Amino acid sequence: RRRRRKSASTSTSTVSNIVDRNKMRMHIHECNDLHFKRHNPMLTHIRKEQIKCRFLQKIREQQKQDLQQNLQQDGHSHEEEVELEVLENEDKDENKEETDLQILQNKVLSFQTCYEILFTDAEREHLTFEFFMEDIHAFSQEHDLYMNIAGSGKGSDSNHCSCSNDKEDFDTSGGMTYESAITFITVMQ
Repeated sequence: RRRRRKSASTSTSTVSNIVDRNKMRMHIHECNDLHFKRHNPMLTHIRKEQIKCRFLQKIREQQKQDLQQNLQQDGHSHEEEVELEVLENEDKDENKEETDLQILQNKVLSFQTCYEILFTDAEREHLTFEFFMEDIHAFSQEHDLYMNIAGSGKGSDSNHCSCSNDKEDFDTSGGMTYESAITFITVMQ
C-alpha cells in the first residue's frame, strides 16, 4: 500500500512563488551600494583633499577674474586694488586655513564647474553632465535641498545647493558649495 505524502503547504499557508522584482532590484542596488562604499569608495580622504584644493583654486580664479574686470572698468575703488593684491599674496596669509574654510562654506560654484572638479576624465566618460544633473535633482529631492536659483528668492541659503525640487523649475545654472558637493558624492556614489 502507498502512503500519501503530506503536502508542504497547507491551506493556511500564505507562501507565494511570485518574485517581487522591485524588491529584488532594490535589494541588489542596496547590496551593490554597500559593497562599493566599503570596498571601493568613490570618496577617499585623499580624493576629498584633492577636491577641496580644486574647489579653492577655482573659487580664487573666479575672484581674481571678477576683481580684474572691476578694476578694468572706470570707477574702480582702492579697496578692490587692495583685495586683488591680497588674493595674489594669499600663500603668505597666516590665517589661510580659517580663510579657506570660510570660502568653502560660502562660495557656490556652478554645476558645470562642480562636475569638472568632482569627476575624473574616465568617470565623465560614463557619467555625462545630463546624468549628473539628473542625480543632482534626485539628490536635492531626497535631501530637501531647495535654494535660490539665480536670485529668485526661493528657499534658504543654509542648504548650500542652488537647485529646486520641481523638475520643471530645475535650473542647471545653479551650483553647489564644497560641503554640498562632498555630501552629494558621499550619498550618491
